[in-house]
Amino acid sequence: MTTPSDYALLDSGEGEKLERLGPVTLARPCSVALWRRRCPAAWSGAARYAPKTHWLGAPTEPWKMQLGSVHCLVRCQNNGQIGVFPEHLSYFPWLSLVTKSVTEMKARPARVLNLFAYTGLASILCALQGAEVTHIDNSKAVLSWARENAAMNRIPAEKLRLLCDDALAFIEREARRGNRYDVIIADPPSFSRPTKGKSWDLEEVVGPLLKSMTALFESTGSALVLSSHHQALTATVLQNLLFDFVAADTKTIPLALKESSGIRTIPSGTALCALTEGLQGIGLP
Repeated sequence: MTTPSDYALLDSGEGEKLERLGPVTLARPCSVALWRRRCPAAWSGAARYAPKTHWLGAPTEPWKMQLGSVHCLVRCQNNGQIGVFPEHLSYFPWLSLVTKSVTEMKARPARVLNLFAYTGLASILCALQGAEVTHIDNSKAVLSWARENAAMNRIPAEKLRLLCDDALAFIEREARRGNRYDVIIADPPSFSRPTKGKSWDLEEVVGPLLKSMTALFESTGSALVLSSHHQALTATVLQNLLFDFVAADTKTIPLALKESSGIRTIPSGTALCALTEGLQGIGLP
């Protein structure tokens, strides 16, 4: 697991986690942190999110920080989100290596598709490795945030295409158009309401999602990252689903955060990483 210099999980327990994000310390709800806190004094003075209500003592303006090799803006939003999921750094070294390797092996920029792409940290990571990235999210506000993050990292506009669209509908259209990608990333929510009259649960759509994603692979040498925070979609379940649609070398990477002092980690899901024939020679770091 990679620990970025500007992020640290300082402590956890009693239903919360204590995080340092650059110059700001936040206490946020964490339902799986059922244990006792180890450093009670560290919690003093932290900004805190009261579930479903508001922040207490949090900055009203966004601030800058670095997660791995990516610079980003952090904001305390009314829903408790802050624009980053530090646990995703668990698979960033793998994604960075694969994207760079595709670009080198195919002697052209890797074509990357990032679905449910949020504020763009994975998109920016790939663009920094020379890829041409198509970034899909159905929130205009989030896309604006991703654009700010891209500018902070000096990503040229031609390297990162930001589209406001429903991810499931987009990949179906891409298949009909005949467009193909070398690397496909997806971080679908456990529940989504893409339109006023339409909603879905992840366990209902994950099979069709994987089928549509793998249909967009290049004929040889493609890679997949599918992350899930759904408790029922374990590493084994995700692997078994993938094998319905494509043969690949796979590894699963736990999405977890380790406390900066101690041995405890907070589990947050799984990332399924896969390489198809033509890329398997680069290995799975």
